[in-house]
Amino acid sequence: MKKITLFLLISFAAVAIFLSFQKPCHSKDLVQNFKTGKINWTKGVIVAWGDGYAPNDVADKNLARELAKRVAILDARKNLIEIVKSVRLDSKLSIEDIAKSWDMAEENLKRASFVSKARTDFIADNRARATLELKIYGMLADTVYPFASEPEIKESEKERFPPFEGKELSAEKAKTDSLYSGIIIDARNLEAKPALFPKIFNEKDELIYNYSKVDYPYAVEQGMVRYTKDLKSARKDERVSPKPLVLRAVAVKGEEKTNIVINTDDSKKLMKEEKNSGFLKQGKVVIVVDK
Repeated sequence: MKKITLFLLISFAAVAIFLSFQKPCHSKDLVQNFKTGKINWTKGVIVAWGDGYAPNDVADKNLARELAKRVAILDARKNLIEIVKSVRLDSKLSIEDIAKSWDMAEENLKRASFVSKARTDFIADNRARATLELKIYGMLADTVYPFASEPEIKESEKERFPPFEGKELSAEKAKTDSLYSGIIIDARNLEAKPALFPKIFNEKDELIYNYSKVDYPYAVEQGMVRYTKDLKSARKDERVSPKPLVLRAVAVKGEEKTNIVINTDDSKKLMKEEKNSGFLKQGKVVIVVDK
């Protein structure tokens, strides 16, 4: 009996010691939360959900549930479009601004919502819950790409880089004299906000990086940048690993704080490395933000 008691005490002590070393688990993904969904900027997906109730006047229980699921999908699709509209292209424009001005953009947004992944579940009180998931990049980014701020993309360049159609983009081999494989910009404590097509400036207000610096298929399919909240995970991100150049942002600018400002000396170093590696053309950029 004493041996059993001693064994239990040792076991509980071991567990207690183990737990004392465990840190609270915090998400490293940059997520914008909404009442009816969320945008995960790190994973590049928009998630929306909607509800539908089974009609009481339908005797067939299976039919009533099916009708509830269809209503839930319609509700989720409406919510998805509203969340998509909140996505900022840059510091001046949101997708909602585009949709208000161009009817074609509104139709394309609706079309994009129909290609989203859908899942429906029947939960309590005769209610169906539909969850839709839409990639930020791909069809959606391609829809709004022509509306990115100046300089406008030339048609000849867009023809040279046809829209991505599902095959994996092959990374070009970096030149042998390149020291770095990508760039990380630490923009924490500056209230930087995410956007599809952010810009990077130096302290002289010279434009260092915007959508026109990225080859078209990379800008559309994987995006110009990836956002995260953790510098350690950013260093390991396959987008910029194995040896990223890490720079510290000194300010943000623009109406919505989506544009990043880096030190002028750092910008010179960045452009020198870009000549050697060409990683900006492939969008090998990760921005670390607070929230």
